[in-house]
Amino acid sequence: MAVTRRKQEEIPVPPQAHGARLGTFLAEHFPSLAPAALERLFKARQVRLNSKPASPDLVLNPGDGISLPAETARRAARISPPITLDILYETPVCAVLNKPPGLVVEPGAGHKHGTLRDALLAHYGPSQRALGPQRDYGLVHRLDRDTSGVLLVARSAAAHEVLARQFAERTVQKTYLALVSGSPTLGNRLILRDPLRKIRQKGRSAVRVSRGGAPAETVVRPLETFAQGFCTLVEALPRTGRTHQIRVHLANAGYPILGDHDYGDPMANAVASRRWKLRRVALHAQRIRFQDPVTRHPVEVEAELPKDLASLIHRLEQGEDL
Repeated sequence: MAVTRRKQEEIPVPPQAHGARLGTFLAEHFPSLAPAALERLFKARQVRLNSKPASPDLVLNPGDGISLPAETARRAARISPPITLDILYETPVCAVLNKPPGLVVEPGAGHKHGTLRDALLAHYGPSQRALGPQRDYGLVHRLDRDTSGVLLVARSAAAHEVLARQFAERTVQKTYLALVSGSPTLGNRLILRDPLRKIRQKGRSAVRVSRGGAPAETVVRPLETFAQGFCTLVEALPRTGRTHQIRVHLANAGYPILGDHDYGDPMANAVASRRWKLRRVALHAQRIRFQDPVTRHPVEVEAELPKDLASLIHRLEQGEDL
């Protein structure tokens, strides 16, 4: 009896995938395909590289052609379009990215694909992959999913070591802008020093104020109050780098960030959502200052406010009320 061969379709290997292993590439580009299903395709010799049956550990080169059963290959068209990095500053050893709100930095529970780390690996290719999980693929700090703004990444092992040391020694200076509920006194600096402790909540990382937690300090400077004291634009400078530090500190001081559904004021969030269509935490990493890993010269990079926050603040400055 004749064996019916399944129709194959070919997927060209993009330049940024050079050096990646075939199994890893397919897992990243077919998130809807379960690992067990992908393994079955390899065992059935239905994955081909340049028309020959392939194993998952084969290394890809630009111009290679990957052949898969047509039904599987068509899934590629249903995958979200690739994420384009907004690069604010770049050298051969490091880069500063402008992270948009809503983008998860690295894979985790509920977010296996479509992360900033995926875009980073796709853009820089094998050199970034070579940093591996032991160096977090170049990520030296993080931003929450809904926080926008500057994110510093290393592009070499040596740069990762230098930049990680700068963060550990607290010589990296980060400046954030936030819209908070309430009206702290303008011109006064608030020095917030609540200890923080990392815990696990529902499969994700969270932070709560706790006795015996790690030391944490944030300096906050109120800039402008709007809507008859309903909210205030503040500048926040974290002197340590604990998870959710700024959000927890401001909430504990009585000035939670608008749109923060973990630590914020539900009533204030409801008003901001209904009146101003605020759909995320109003926090933006505006500026970062560090030493170049090679020259050791100071580098300062700034990210403009994204459209949603820039538009909202403009409307408030024009006198828009509740």
